[in-house]
Formats: sequence, C-alpha cells, structure tokens
Amino acid sequence: NEANARLTLATNNNGWIVTGPLSIKRFGLVDYEWNNLTSDVLINGRAIKLDNLKSTFYGGQVDGKILLERTADFPYSIDLTLNGINLQKLATVNPGIFGQVQGIISGSLKETGTTKKSGSGETAANGK
Repeated sequence: NEANARLTLATNNNGWIVTGPLSIKRFGLVDYEWNNLTSDVLINGRAIKLDNLKSTFYGGQVDGKILLERTADFPYSIDLTLNGINLQKLATVNPGIFGQVQGIISGSLKETGTTKKSGSGETAANGK
C-alpha cells in the first residue's frame, strides 16, 4: 500500500491543526477496498475531516466528504456520491448482501450518527 501526503502542521488558539492533500493507492476499510483515494485532510484536536474525497470503488467512482468528530459520542457525517458501482464485484466481498443482486448502481449516500446511537440518513440510487 502506497500513501502520499503533503501535510502542514500549525498551531492556533484552539491547539494544533494538520492540513493538506492525501493520496492512497489502495486502502482497506472493513472488508472493502478503495483504490486511488485522494482527499483534502484536516485533522485537529476535535475532528478529522476529509473533503474532496475521490476514489475508485468496485468498478465505479465515489466522491464526497466525511467528518469524524473526537468527542465522547464520536459523531460522524458521511456525504458520498456513487457512480457506476458494480454490484457483482461487491458480491465478492459481501455475498450476503450483494450476492442476490446484479447490475451497476449510481446514487448518493448521506448518513449522520454517533458511535453510541443509531445513525440516520438517506440513500438515493438508480441502476441498470
């Protein structure tokens, strides 16, 4: 796995802050693999923020942003646009969910929540 980053560390009245572009050739999250992931990163004592996130994902493209806050409840928000994701390729990773479907899907995923409470969100998708 290859990662490149040109991050800047600075301090302000609220503490430290790290910013800059991030590029990861291959990134695994749970059992899913993201390729050619790029994002603008902001990390401080309170949050990790990925803006302008882009990645190839199972034959398609994912774009969006993710915010993870560092507080007791660990709130998060995810706002992603999916384009051309191949459900058959996803079945190789998670056959229980994706093994019953086939085709290409595009849409959006918006989710907010905390690690202590169920999240809420909306998903809109269309496929062929």
